Amino acid sequence: MVQLSRGGADAFVAREFDLETKAFITPRNGGFELPEAKSVVCYRSRDVLLVSTDFGPASMTLAGYPRTVRAWHRGTSLSSSELIYAGEMTDQIVYSFAVHERG
Repeated sequence: MVQLSRGGADAFVAREFDLETKAFITPRNGGFELPEAKSVVCYRSRDVLLVSTDFGPASMTLAGYPRTVRAWHRGTSLSSSELIYAGEMTDQIVYSFAVHERG
């Protein structure tokens, strides 16, 4: 995922990028793409992205950062992503990460 922000702002657009073809993978071709927002994203697996972003009313903390983590499966809409965890409105930020070890 490549994160692109205007002027280094906290909010950014996230787009999936193919390192072999050196091109963005469009949603039409199965790629992940997040609209501009204060977000945190990481891959859970090749086809599942863990996403903390603005999902609408009550999805952000009082500090203005994401308060939920959702699992977004490739080929589905962001709005249909599965809720994994929801923090409190008074939390600063809620996000996840995945550790991938080769063994």
